[in-house]
Amino acid sequence: MLPLDPHDPPSIGPFLLRALLGENADARHYLGLAPDGAAVTVTVARPGRATDPAFRTDFTRRVTSAHELGSPYVCRVLSTDLTGTVPWAATDRPPGPTLAGLLERRGPLTPDALHTLSLVLAQALADLHGAGLAHGSPGPSDVVVTADAALLTSPASTAVGAEPADDVRAWAATVAHACGAGPEDTSAVPLQLRPLVTACLDDDPALRPSSDDLVRMLGGPRPPDPWPHTILAEVEEAAAEPVGSEDAGAEEEETGSRDAGGARNGGEDRAGGGARRLLLPAAGGAVLLLVAATAGVLFHGSTGSSGTGGAEGAAGDGSPGASAEAACSDSDGFAPAGPPPSRDGGTSSTVAFSPDGNAVAVGGPDTISVWDWREGDLIAALPWWGGVSDNLDFAPRGCVVASVVRTTRADEGYPDLVATAYDLASGTVTEHLGPQEPAAEALDPPVSDVEGLAFSPSGALLAIGLDTSEVGIVDLSTGETVGTLDSGAGSDLTFLDEDRLAAVDGEALKVWDTTTGEEVHSVRPVDGYAFTAVPGTEEVLYVRGGEVVRWDLAERAEVSSFALTDDPRGLTALPLDIIADADRGWIHVSWMDADGGAEGIRFGQVFDAGSSEHVVDPADTPFSGRLALHPEGEVIAAVVEGGGVDLVDPDTFEVTGSLF
Repeated sequence: MLPLDPHDPPSIGPFLLRALLGENADARHYLGLAPDGAAVTVTVARPGRATDPAFRTDFTRRVTSAHELGSPYVCRVLSTDLTGTVPWAATDRPPGPTLAGLLERRGPLTPDALHTLSLVLAQALADLHGAGLAHGSPGPSDVVVTADAALLTSPASTAVGAEPADDVRAWAATVAHACGAGPEDTSAVPLQLRPLVTACLDDDPALRPSSDDLVRMLGGPRPPDPWPHTILAEVEEAAAEPVGSEDAGAEEEETGSRDAGGARNGGEDRAGGGARRLLLPAAGGAVLLLVAATAGVLFHGSTGSSGTGGAEGAAGDGSPGASAEAACSDSDGFAPAGPPPSRDGGTSSTVAFSPDGNAVAVGGPDTISVWDWREGDLIAALPWWGGVSDNLDFAPRGCVVASVVRTTRADEGYPDLVATAYDLASGTVTEHLGPQEPAAEALDPPVSDVEGLAFSPSGALLAIGLDTSEVGIVDLSTGETVGTLDSGAGSDLTFLDEDRLAAVDGEALKVWDTTTGEEVHSVRPVDGYAFTAVPGTEEVLYVRGGEVVRWDLAERAEVSSFALTDDPRGLTALPLDIIADADRGWIHVSWMDADGGAEGIRFGQVFDAGSSEHVVDPADTPFSGRLALHPEGEVIAAVVEGGGVDLVDPDTFEVTGSLF
C-alpha cells in the first residue's frame, strides 16, 4: 500500500481515494472511502486497455457477472462506470487484515483455523468456477480476514486466460504458506490436509482436483467454523485500525506486489450461522481488470501459479509505482484523435514544461495540447470546454496537467469554472472545487468560480483560488481542503516553498503561511498581477508602475529595479507574466495591449537582470507572448505571434524549431 502521488486522482466517481494498493500495465487499484465512510477498492483501467474494444467487452462481462454472482464468499461490486473514457469498478472491502498481514502479526495458523481458511477459499473458488470465471492465482495478500466474513475477490477482476486449475494450485500454495512453509513445501501442512494440498500442486493441471472436489473433501458445502479466539482477537484489533493503516508492508515484502483489498460488507453475515469468513478482495485482485492473452492477475502483475503474487519488477512492466515517474512521452491517456493544432488555428496563450522537461503543454482557445518537443510529436489533446488556459501547470511529479476549465454542469449547481487535473498516464480527469464543499448532487448556492491554481514544490498540495478572493489549500493525498486563506486574490498564485504561498491582488504582493493561514508579509505598491519567484533565492519580481522590481522577502527590502521600455508599437501595455533565468541572468516580461481586449496584441521583452539593458532588441524579439523555460535551462518554449509555439535557444534567443 502506497500513499497517493500527485498523479493519482483524489477521487473516482463518489469514492474518495486514500492509497494506491497496486498497479500494472492494465490497471491501478486504490483503497477508497464511500460517501458513508465504508472502505472500498476501486480498480481503474489503464487508457491503453480502455481503448481496446475487446478488452472493454470482456471487462463489462466480468463486472456484470460479478454483480450477478451473489456468492456469500465473493466480494460484491458496488458501483461501476463501464461506458466512460476509462472504465472503473468499486467493490466492498470488509474491515480486517489480509492473510499476509495476519501471518506477519502472529505467525502460522493453527490447524483448526487452517481448516476454516481452506474451506472458505475452496467455496469461493467453486462459486467463481461455477459461474464460468477463474480468479487467476490468488495468494495470501489477496485474502482479507474479517471477524464475520470470508469472501473471495469479485469475478469482475478474473484474469483473461486464467484456468480453474490455476486457482486450485494457488489454493494449495496459499494453504502451505499459512502453515509457515513455502508455496510448494507441504512439510508443515497438517497430515489430514497434506494429501489434498499435494494433489493440488501436481504439475499436470488435469490431475488436480476441481474446486468442487476441494469443497466436498473439506466437508462442505457448509458455513465454515468460527475463528479460534486468539485469531479472532487479532483480526478485530486489526479491523479497528484506521482505514489505510493495515500492515501492507508485510504483504508487499512477502508477495512482491501490492495488496488488492476489497471493501466493507455492511456487517451482514452472508455465510449464515455467525461463521467467520474470509475475503479475497474484489476489485484489487484478479477479478476486475485482466491481462489479455495472459493468465496474470492484473492487480499484481503476476503470471505464475504459485499463489504468492510475484511482481514483475522493472518499470513499465506493471510493477507498483512505475507510472508515478512515467515520462509524459509514454503516457497515452489522452491520445490525440484528430490533427494537431496549426499555427493559424488560433492564438495560444501559455506554455508549461513537464517536471522532467520532456513535454510541453500549450494552452489555446480550443484545446490544451501536450507535445514531445524534441520529436515534435503531439502526445495528448485534453478535453477542453473553454476556460482560463493562462492558468496552466504540470504537477511536480508524474504527468498531470492542471488548468482552470469551464464545466458543462453549471445548471446543476456547479460553478462555471473549476480547477481540472488531467492524468496523462491513467486518462482520468479530476475536478477540484477548492474551499467549497459539494452536496450530494451539487453545490449549495451560491457557488464560486475558480480563478487560479498552483502546486506546492512537492506536489502534495494544490492551492485553488476563487473569484471571491478566497484560496483553498487542498491535500492531494486525500482531496480535502486543509486550509483557507482570505487572500484578496484568487488568480495569480505561487508557492514559495511547501509552507508559503504568494499572490498578487493588483495592489499588493502578499505571502501567507499555509499551515496557519496567517499573512506573514506584504509588499506595496504593486501594479497588475504579473510576478514570479526567482528559483533558488528569496527574491520575487513584480511590476510597479513602469518598472520591474526585485524584492528580497527575507530582508524585506528592494534589491533593485529597472524601467521597462515602451512598446515600440505604441501600445498601452498590460503586464501578463514574468520569467527569470537565474543562471543566465535575464528576465522576460510578457505584455498585451490593454486596449485590445482578450484578443489584444501580445509581445515580450528580455532584459539583463544586472544592467537592465535589453538582451534582445524589442523589435527583434522572437516571441510575442508568454514563454516557459526548460527545468534544466535547455530550451525556451515561447508563444509567438500568429498562435504558434517556437523553440528558442536560451543563450542566443535564436529560434531552433517550432511545435506548430
